[in-house]
Amino acid sequence: MAENLLQLTVLLDFVKLMIWTGQLPDERPVSAIIVAPAGSGKTTMLENLQCEQAPFLGDLTARPLAGIVNGSDKVTHILLGDMLSLFGHKDSTVKLTLRLVSQMTGEKILHDPWTGKDIPPRMIGLITAIPPDDFRKQKRHVATGGFASRFLVVKYSYKASTVAAIHRFISENRYAVEATFKPFFIAKPGKYLVEVNQKISEQIKDLGMTLKDDPLGFRAHRHLRALVKAEARRQDRNFVKQEDFERIQTYCDFFSREGKEI
Repeated sequence: MAENLLQLTVLLDFVKLMIWTGQLPDERPVSAIIVAPAGSGKTTMLENLQCEQAPFLGDLTARPLAGIVNGSDKVTHILLGDMLSLFGHKDSTVKLTLRLVSQMTGEKILHDPWTGKDIPPRMIGLITAIPPDDFRKQKRHVATGGFASRFLVVKYSYKASTVAAIHRFISENRYAVEATFKPFFIAKPGKYLVEVNQKISEQIKDLGMTLKDDPLGFRAHRHLRALVKAEARRQDRNFVKQEDFERIQTYCDFFSREGKEI
């Protein structure tokens, strides 16, 4: 096991749940930007979570995106290991890629990104990662046109005790002998409707308004509703229980200004 994956169990479960939102026919697949220090396991974690529904990419432009939207209809997410790769091209390519990402995460892609030909509408979520300083530097890109509100911004850092535990793990050479991650897969894939009762719907709305990063809060509301329904869906239920909402509440520290200390 890579040393920087230690202590990421909660975040790992959360990202898996985001991928499960792609199994809901009436919700957009949830997208996220994971903001955490360099070397803290973001990219390695995403690479380990690639599956039939979520391929892992090191870079994203119109050409690889065209291959995905014209490929398997089972793909609901893209796992992009480094968000900075979006901005490492000439300006015209960056603008085109960001426009395509906005379409696929907030609306639907209706045309082949490379040829412009009509395609069956596709909604695809993007889960990517970036260090905090670089996220701030790219604010001019992500803060315009409502781009950032299409994503959950998930922040985490390590406690001093966690850093010490990881250094012990390295000193003892355990990264060479510990078991690696088990492959992730969606059990019983298929897009099934999940019902939410009125009481839990109100709770989701109220929580969304406390987390919103757009003036109206509509997108935060939709993100949370999809996550709660996805928790029921991965439990193989077609209705939401109170425990599903409470499970999502446990992730809320990730959305705070400082993020979650792990």
